[in-house]
Amino acid sequence: MLTRLIVILFDYITPSMTSISLASEYSLFYSYETHNFRLNTLRILYYMKKAAKPIAFALVILSAFLFLHHASQINIHALYTFVNAATAPSPLAQEDPEKVHAATALLHETGTPPDVNLRTWRLKVKGAGVERPLRLSYDTLLAMERVDRNVILICPGAFTDRAEWEGVPLTSIMKKAGVSDDYETVMVVGLDGFSGMFSREEVDGHLIFLALKVNGVTLPREHGFPVRIVAEDILGGKWVKWIDYIEIY
Repeated sequence: MLTRLIVILFDYITPSMTSISLASEYSLFYSYETHNFRLNTLRILYYMKKAAKPIAFALVILSAFLFLHHASQINIHALYTFVNAATAPSPLAQEDPEKVHAATALLHETGTPPDVNLRTWRLKVKGAGVERPLRLSYDTLLAMERVDRNVILICPGAFTDRAEWEGVPLTSIMKKAGVSDDYETVMVVGLDGFSGMFSREEVDGHLIFLALKVNGVTLPREHGFPVRIVAEDILGGKWVKWIDYIEIY
């Protein structure tokens, strides 16, 4: 366990790091509750990635010291969960390439897939119509109730694709975010900058969901990994891939 943690820490220390002010981020590294010291592991690792190499090295030493001297007050479960997630193979790497090819060979590819790091990627849900802004991890989406539907993707004058898509209903995400009853528009924006907008009438009248799988395999990069929009009976121009955030207003 400790060896895996050390590997992860040093993986974050690379020559491409940019400098940050240790003093300005101090309050984000730690929290005090009734004078009890609690190490916020996730934030230390996140800011270590942004730190200059000397600062990051100092943080490694500090983290090791705190781990040894305050072990009884560290959230061991959170630490263990993070280490396992960070060292787990990508869902794409776990798929059989031949199975993926067979499942997607007839599907058309559009756009240029951006690089996505699942350690840091979060589906963000925000906007004036949102009561509880969300930052959902890939694993969180996988754990949510999903739908499975055969839906046709139509790009007028270009192509038509039929596939079995599986994912989380948009309405489930909206419910989790506490979307107000008077919202008017849902805008979905991809990591490539492409966006699609859905009216309230479209959300209420069509099955729209965030697809994680296609034809039984994990959504490949070229088709929108980690998650894309599938909108039944709505033209493909709104089927945003590589989703970055959803804004509701």
